[in-house]
Amino acid sequence: MAHHLPKLTCHALLLASASAIAQNNTVLVTSPAAQQVSGFENLSLREAPFSATNVENATLRDLGAQRISDALRLDSSVTDSYNSPAYWDILSVRGFTLDNRYNYRREGLPISAETMIPMDNKERIELFKGTSGIQAGTSAPGGLANYVVKRPPNAAEAGTRSLTLSHGNGNNSSVALDIGGRFGDNNALGYRVNAAYEDLNPSVQNAKGHRQLLALAMDWRINSNTRLEWEVESSNRQQMGVNAASITGNTLPSPVYGQNNFSKQSWSVPGVFEGLTGSVRLKQKLENGWLWTTQVGAQRLKTDDRLSYAYGCYAEGNYDRFCSDKTFDLYDYRSENERRLNDALQTELTGQLQLA
Repeated sequence: MAHHLPKLTCHALLLASASAIAQNNTVLVTSPAAQQVSGFENLSLREAPFSATNVENATLRDLGAQRISDALRLDSSVTDSYNSPAYWDILSVRGFTLDNRYNYRREGLPISAETMIPMDNKERIELFKGTSGIQAGTSAPGGLANYVVKRPPNAAEAGTRSLTLSHGNGNNSSVALDIGGRFGDNNALGYRVNAAYEDLNPSVQNAKGHRQLLALAMDWRINSNTRLEWEVESSNRQQMGVNAASITGNTLPSPVYGQNNFSKQSWSVPGVFEGLTGSVRLKQKLENGWLWTTQVGAQRLKTDDRLSYAYGCYAEGNYDRFCSDKTFDLYDYRSENERRLNDALQTELTGQLQLA
């Protein structure tokens, strides 16, 4: 037979428990504002008229995500359109390949994803699935991906001190530092510093390299109504490329040995991806609950795109496969000092307007 306490007794116990917690512990509740990737404000994912995925920081850590393809691999609608360990990610969402020039955002502002974007200073990844023309103008129809960076803690008690060592994915090894806190009068100033270094040695042989990141995010609570936020990240990645395999003549290929890599020749040099990206955001509370927000973002990318690769068979007049005797033509591609510059400005006024 089940026994039940009277409702009045249960309520008294709950109140006593809540009182004890209030006396002994301070409960801090924080909720960062979501980026408006879709253009629909103040809607949860369940209420929004589209499908979306949020990959939070805890999940990114559990996955050991070092790139956006790692972060989204648990989503069955997302696949790789190109998955070289030494090149930028090209994603396919619901069968549509995202355009790296138009389908990516950082802090809600347009960026170029034609580079290797580090994950060490990212708080979460947001993926909006579906036709994105309404939100982004010219873009591929698969959707939009948005990087949200780590920001300073909202309170001094919620400071961050973290040192992470990792080893995996072949023989890669990395170290990452994450420090955040607040200081100044009434803790008006906040900071978040992320630094990372990784030796790259994936399971594919002769594809070694290294990468590094340094990022800083700060905010200043000028007064109770005005807040200024700014952040910047600098990254560098150098790594030998990875070559694709092909069929041999008119014969179905035998199983490909996964560690083969033709890209490492005596004359080969690694590809280099450098990036400097940042943003400044001003939030101003107005009367009657209105909020004015202005944000400026800039991105400066430099790429030395290099790859020694096997392709085609001139001797047999075939340029879409290797020769029937398993030989091939070898090319050396070099596109030096590619520059990609992106600047964005967004200003908005949000609030509730009663018409009647």
